Amino acid sequence: MRALRLPKTTLLVACLMAAGCIAPETDQAQPSAWVKTHRLAGGDIIVRAPKDYCVARSAKPTSDFVLLARCDALTAQGNVSPRSSGVLTVSTSAPMRNSETSLDLAAALGDDSVASKKVPDLTLRKMNARPGGPLPGAAAEHWRGLLRFQNRVISFAAYGPEGSTVLGQSGLRLLESLALETVKASEATNQAAN
Repeated sequence: MRALRLPKTTLLVACLMAAGCIAPETDQAQPSAWVKTHRLAGGDIIVRAPKDYCVARSAKPTSDFVLLARCDALTAQGNVSPRSSGVLTVSTSAPMRNSETSLDLAAALGDDSVASKKVPDLTLRKMNARPGGPLPGAAAEHWRGLLRFQNRVISFAAYGPEGSTVLGQSGLRLLESLALETVKASEATNQAAN
């Protein structure tokens, strides 16, 4: 079986966490007016940001990757405490071939992965990278989730600096919320199209 390859998000997230390179949104709109969804996989997968998070448009979302940040961090006056800061990423695999549909997501994530109690088919794991963390400015610990949806694998991740609540159980809950909202939005869009 071919190994699952997760997209390289390191440079983008490192840039966000360490250098603040995601430019602040220039309009002063309220979070409810900001972008809360992004289409992946040719529009078949609709990523819907969880509460308090928005699409970081200046991070240049693509057809297979999107980065989400706290809405209040995206303003010119954004001043989010390290404790509540974090970024979420979502990416999709290419369509799976028949030989890949039996991919074991728990094995792909590794030991200590668990099945979500709230989202069917979502597997989660708290990762611990090498000393120094996976990214400059980010803690070594971060959350990852994999979800088989339609004929693709969707990868979710939550990163934060040391001391961020995203590194604890709230990170797991954020990924579950993100995955659940993404599935609901995608299913509703696909049903409306049929």
